[in-house]
Amino acid sequence: MDSLGSESGRGWSVDGALIAPLKVARLAKDVRKGGKVLTLKGGRVPFKVGQEIGVSGETRGGWWGTHGIVEGIDGNRVRMSAKFNRGLSVADDAKAVSLFPAITSDGAADLELADFTIRGPTGSKGKWWDFTYSAIHMVLCQRVRITNVTVFAWPSDGIGVQRGSDVQVSQCQAHGFRGHGFHPGTGLARSVWSHNIGKGNGGDGFFFCARVHHSTCSDSVFSENGLAGIGGVARGGDHHNIISDNVCSYNRRWGIEATRGDEQVITGNLILSNSQEQAGQYPGIRLHDMQRNLLTGNRLADDQQKP
Repeated sequence: MDSLGSESGRGWSVDGALIAPLKVARLAKDVRKGGKVLTLKGGRVPFKVGQEIGVSGETRGGWWGTHGIVEGIDGNRVRMSAKFNRGLSVADDAKAVSLFPAITSDGAADLELADFTIRGPTGSKGKWWDFTYSAIHMVLCQRVRITNVTVFAWPSDGIGVQRGSDVQVSQCQAHGFRGHGFHPGTGLARSVWSHNIGKGNGGDGFFFCARVHHSTCSDSVFSENGLAGIGGVARGGDHHNIISDNVCSYNRRWGIEATRGDEQVITGNLILSNSQEQAGQYPGIRLHDMQRNLLTGNRLADDQQKP
């Protein structure tokens, strides 16, 4: 099932449902942890009652940000349904944004997402909103299958699975995000990511985040991404994972990037014509401060007439 396309990037669509264009408003006053009311700069509040928004700062985003529904508006004061996870400050350029995952689930089990398209605003060049705004954002879920899903041009990451276990993501495509294409993280265990394509994203095509373990990334293509084809490997405490039989090509920096960790198997990958940002600056496979890893049978090549 294809989603409706948005005209001139003015709206987003998810399987035929039009989502309003992105709106951002900066905080006029600091907010405290546990509060529910925020004061915004400017005259007219750009949000409506019943609309979901996110609130975060430049250094306090991710799990420290807050997502909730607008329950009331009084002048430039907005009351949210959720309490603030952390205090946020004007000095940290804290903002409220009308962005939320197209599909999200927290703590569910035995889910299947299949055969649809999510389309964001074409050519979004603004802020890279953190992973909690991903087009698909699954948290603490078990026995999840995501199959044959295509996501375009989201102002965050594409398909993210945080925490949880026993997850399969296959035959999916992630194109043109501000952030990463695929993003497993936060202790995700026993996951299989295979036969996927991540192309033209602002971050990595595939990004290993914190403490991912007993997982595989295989038989996929990650090309023309802003950082690595496959990045973040081992850096946040990932361990005992397999990266095999992928094509990482024409990425701006590395084909595969692994830093400060151990117990990774990297085998049988084709690493082709990377370091597009500057010829010779970034190795095809970068290993830094790594221990107890197995690297075998990877092919590093260049098919450009001029590097």
